[in-house]
Amino acid sequence: LVVRLPSETDKRINLLYLTKKGKKLQSILIKVVLDTSEKAAKSISEEELKITKKVLNQIKINLDGKGC
Repeated sequence: LVVRLPSETDKRINLLYLTKKGKKLQSILIKVVLDTSEKAAKSISEEELKITKKVLNQIKINLDGKGC
């Protein structure tokens, strides 16, 4: 699904590229993610989604040890 190639300018760096099979799978998965997100957010207002994202982000910050 992925091919790793050395950078032409810096051999210490490896660049990752999707193969044809990876690109095909990517387009399928993007559709699945968008459909799932739409289904999950159905009947939830934009304001409620904003609050949820803010709270989840704060939880992540707290668990990462970067919070108060």
